[in-house]
Amino acid sequence: MVRIGVKKHASERFGLEVLGEASDGDEAITATLELLPDILLLDLQMPRLPGLEAMRAIMSGFATVKILLLTSTITTQQIIEALQIGARGIVLKDALADHLTTPSGAVSSGDYWIGGKRVVNLVGACMS
Repeated sequence: MVRIGVKKHASERFGLEVLGEASDGDEAITATLELLPDILLLDLQMPRLPGLEAMRAIMSGFATVKILLLTSTITTQQIIEALQIGARGIVLKDALADHLTTPSGAVSSGDYWIGGKRVVNLVGACMS
């Protein structure tokens, strides 16, 4: 249900071109490597292969994709791990309905999206 809603909002409400979708981590890896998107919305909790594991495989095969990790809940350790692997942002699913273009724009321009805010300097943000 979340995937259908995200796809609809991304294309209709926010004007983003949706190249594909996947129902699990394995499909996400295959689709990403075939479609070569600029931005990938990746669920942290996917069947068969969790989001962080899928992200590792994707980043090893296509390191230029900018990944926005979608989640209902996330621990500090998971945030750190996701950023170390290569995530450019983390968006809570309950914020998706109104806030997809801003995080997408932030990561598209090379910034990060953490805690509902654009982060230009990740190291500086972690030090403060």
